[in-house]
Amino acid sequence: MQIENYQLNRLCKNKSKCRIGSAFIFVVGILAILLVIVLFFSRSTIAKRFSTKLLSNEKKAEALAEAAVDLGIRYIKDHMNNEKTAPNPWYAILRVPLLLDSSAGVTPGTLGSTSGLDAPLKLNSDLLVAYQYSSTCPILSPLGSVIQNLGGTASVTLNILISSASAITSKDPNYSVTGISEKSTPAHGDPGKFYDTIFSYSGGSPKNLKNDLSSDYTLTFKLPVPPSHDVPGPPAVDVTLFLSQKAPAVIAYKIEIDVALLTWTLNGEIDCNDLVKKFLKLDDVGGSFSMPNLVAKLMNTGWESISWNTSYLFQAASLRFQNLPSVIKNSVPNSFKNDTFVEKTGKIRFMAIVEFKPAANLVPVRRILIAEKDLKVSDTMPVAPEYTFFVANSSRAVESPDPVPTGIGSELKFQDPAQAATMTIHNLPGGEYLKLSDGFSANATTNLESVASFPGMVRLNYSGPKAMEIPIYLGTPNDPLSSEFNALLMDKKAAKTFNCIFSATWRDSPPPLYWFDFPYTGKLDNFSETFGPGCQELKKIISFNEELSNPVLLFGKFHLEYPLSLKLEGYLDMKYSRFAGQVQPEHDYSDDKTMIYSNHKIGKVPYGLPDYPAYDTSDTSRWNPNISANLPANLYSPLQYAKKANYFYENESDFWADSQRFDADGTFLCNGVTYIKGNLKISSPMKVKGRGILVAKDVIDVYADIRRVHSSDSPTVFSLIARRGAILVHNSCVIEAACFSNQCIMNKSGNNLTIKGNLVINQFDRKSVDGIEVFYESHSLSPTMLAMMRDVGKYEPKRYFCSIGARWTRFDYAKN
Repeated sequence: MQIENYQLNRLCKNKSKCRIGSAFIFVVGILAILLVIVLFFSRSTIAKRFSTKLLSNEKKAEALAEAAVDLGIRYIKDHMNNEKTAPNPWYAILRVPLLLDSSAGVTPGTLGSTSGLDAPLKLNSDLLVAYQYSSTCPILSPLGSVIQNLGGTASVTLNILISSASAITSKDPNYSVTGISEKSTPAHGDPGKFYDTIFSYSGGSPKNLKNDLSSDYTLTFKLPVPPSHDVPGPPAVDVTLFLSQKAPAVIAYKIEIDVALLTWTLNGEIDCNDLVKKFLKLDDVGGSFSMPNLVAKLMNTGWESISWNTSYLFQAASLRFQNLPSVIKNSVPNSFKNDTFVEKTGKIRFMAIVEFKPAANLVPVRRILIAEKDLKVSDTMPVAPEYTFFVANSSRAVESPDPVPTGIGSELKFQDPAQAATMTIHNLPGGEYLKLSDGFSANATTNLESVASFPGMVRLNYSGPKAMEIPIYLGTPNDPLSSEFNALLMDKKAAKTFNCIFSATWRDSPPPLYWFDFPYTGKLDNFSETFGPGCQELKKIISFNEELSNPVLLFGKFHLEYPLSLKLEGYLDMKYSRFAGQVQPEHDYSDDKTMIYSNHKIGKVPYGLPDYPAYDTSDTSRWNPNISANLPANLYSPLQYAKKANYFYENESDFWADSQRFDADGTFLCNGVTYIKGNLKISSPMKVKGRGILVAKDVIDVYADIRRVHSSDSPTVFSLIARRGAILVHNSCVIEAACFSNQCIMNKSGNNLTIKGNLVINQFDRKSVDGIEVFYESHSLSPTMLAMMRDVGKYEPKRYFCSIGARWTRFDYAKN
């Protein structure tokens, strides 16, 4: 029993020691774990603090890099479309002309590719600028306060460059953009040749309307011979007519009537100038029917003030060229090159290199940020800005496989029996010579961009086999000033005078036949006809034919608004009437038996002024619509317009909903190229400001006025383009724009449509042209005179609008 108790007590004692040892081990274990935890957290905290410290400096360096890039983007956007912010280089750099890469797969003279992919351009060292941070650096100087707040010092370099560039191509490999990938056909006529080259043109001789064009502008009537004749009358009556010419257009007459032994004498004279003046309602003009008096009446200016000195226009373009930024001028070849382009798409790269030195640590942190955005440099030049009216008439103006308008390439018809409205092309601004003064004076070389006015030209493409025809218009009593008498009356001294001879038939001699020329009086063919009896039948010859009241007046009112080149560019004849009237007076006591005979022939001569014919039959290729050089300048394909659009809209609803494109009073800010993939409807009055193009892929419906708003320092240059369809005008309105319509423009019957700018169409259908007047406005068709020069105009930097994409296409840090 004791032994058992003893063992029990010993066992209990051993258990106590066991508990104490276990507790100690447990405590030690806990302490060890706590020590590990403490050490772990301690080391983790130190590591975290150390890591955080490193990351903070890197973040500071990255923040500086991103700030530098942001400053670079802002700087480029602020200055890329403002030429006046010199010495900023980026306005010019973005517009440097670049050569097409030989591997681009584009045939020289075209601007299309089978793949539809844009063609790479060769880059050069002019496309990079490096900026180093300093207090005077135009881009990076704002970083000073940022670096100071970061608590250290930094070195920041920002390299900005164009990293890639491509010419914008059509999907049609044969498509050519005239004036860009192929030079336009030379101007037709000496005064307009200054357009062709800026390198060798000498300035040309001045053209003076008085001395060069109309020194012998008078009516002249030639009298028949002999000057006196007996006229048969009733029995016992003897009538003798005596005629004499007192002046070129004044005929004196004396009639002696002998009855039995009595003689009566009637004297008088006929002043043909007065007759014509009364018909034209020019009675308030003093003096004779002459060019000076016509100009004073119709053109609102004095005769002596009219002088076309194209040397001033050339000087203005030459001065602008000499003052171009050197980076552009040095890249311009000395003749037109079809493989050099300014318009481009590509990428602009910003590379920020930062070395940041924290105040407590002299070891610098280096970071390199590379960021890129899409870039577009888009041509905003109007189509064919040298022309008031241009009919391309060509399938080459269509981007394959788009549909070709009907009748393309065939003869243009200028008469339509169903039409009663007149189409008038005014080649003078406002239809007045007076408004040319700023464009043809010495001071125009310094302020031409805002005030110059000069005439437009007219071009109609068609190459044969025979010339087109347009009738010279007689006018009507209700609208006499639309008469084209002047087309036949404007004669040089060396040329024949206008042949307007009226004659009678004399007793005892064969009826003489005298032809006289007259504006075309209707749908008359060649004929020979006898009218009568009775003098009243004369009315059938001299009465006005009201059926022909739908003229197309290509030289403006009264054929006085001559285009700049003094010639129409086209294979076109003007046709006029040649009448031969014969009168055989005869009378008895009871009846007038006078017989009237008449012949009529249609005369045809090349359209224009004598000595300034529209064409020479030795070379009609210059009007051939199948030759790309004869197409309107700056006419891009539908795909090219879509690709180069600075603003692209899937439909017109998106366009009208974009509030950023309209200012507070609703004025459309047209800068750049705006493309609408579909139709456009302009239902309420629209005001436009800036320099740009509004393109609808298909149809543009116009119901209200479209007006330019000019700023104080720059005119608005605005184009309205229906690239595949037509401009359809539904109400009487005014469109102030350079207009292009692929299908013929259509004006609803009864409307009066006034276009102030120019009109270029591919298809011409007289049935669709109803009541249209086009006034050429040169100062709203080009930003400078240089932009219109055919050899170097495409290098004018003001033609182009630059835009940068909203999203980054690349934004990453390079490995150090």
